[in-house]
Amino acid sequence: MLVLSVASCSQISSQYFTLGGNDTRLYPIVDGLKPREVFHVGINFRGEEAEASLLRRYLEEALAQVRAKPKFAEAAAFGSVRQLVSHIRTLADAEMSTVPTYREEAARKDAPSKDVVCERIRQETPANSVDGMWANTFTPTSVPKRWQLLVEKIRWEEQGEGELEKNHAYIWRQLTRSIGLRFPQTEDAAFAAHAELADESFVNPALATAFANLHGYWPEKLGAIAYFETMSSPFSHRTAQQLRLYAVDPSFYVVHRSIDNAKNGHAATILEAIVDYIDSTAYGA
Repeated sequence: MLVLSVASCSQISSQYFTLGGNDTRLYPIVDGLKPREVFHVGINFRGEEAEASLLRRYLEEALAQVRAKPKFAEAAAFGSVRQLVSHIRTLADAEMSTVPTYREEAARKDAPSKDVVCERIRQETPANSVDGMWANTFTPTSVPKRWQLLVEKIRWEEQGEGELEKNHAYIWRQLTRSIGLRFPQTEDAAFAAHAELADESFVNPALATAFANLHGYWPEKLGAIAYFETMSSPFSHRTAQQLRLYAVDPSFYVVHRSIDNAKNGHAATILEAIVDYIDSTAYGA
């Protein structure tokens, strides 16, 4: 049941997005290359076997680190995908329950200064510059399965539905510029080498480029997307509250608070896709 085992042992931290939870962060190293260097290869992927091999080994190393976590074994003990989905909903509901009481006092405690807010935005720039890219391989060349269409709908909305102003990476860049942060184009070597971006902030983005360029790994991709989407809405609510304290435009997070909601947003869609995947493939046999 790796589909949700990846997701169920994951948490969102207030500083970085990480698939590994807060106990031990993921930090895959392949061929001595840091995640930022793997990211640069992935964002500029040309289809060469050497590039695919690097991304595949980076992904495998990340997954090995996830599987080594105690919570992974706990999640694998569930007897059916529906039990796992129910468990993920429980985790998401627990996060969501914090939203009604999260007001100015709590926001100020989590974000005691504008400098703290701006630094978090800086470090989340690599991840949010590839928002939705992790689902690029779900569109088949022939007749799609329902679970593929569900994920493709998420990707299409994340990447703007054909409109630049609705593209999430574009909205993020508008946010960074509004607070005075300037970065090279995401594909430039200077972006991956940017001295003000921590190595850890490239871990998930490098995984996103691996997901975007490698076919297969459907259970792992579904689990990772479930993590992103089910935990996004409450995280986005809290972050929007923090940004408002310092007159920073919260639009990016307001959009995600809405579009990722658990009732009829991306959080609900990805769990529906997981159940359909299990029901319609040999994986669920």
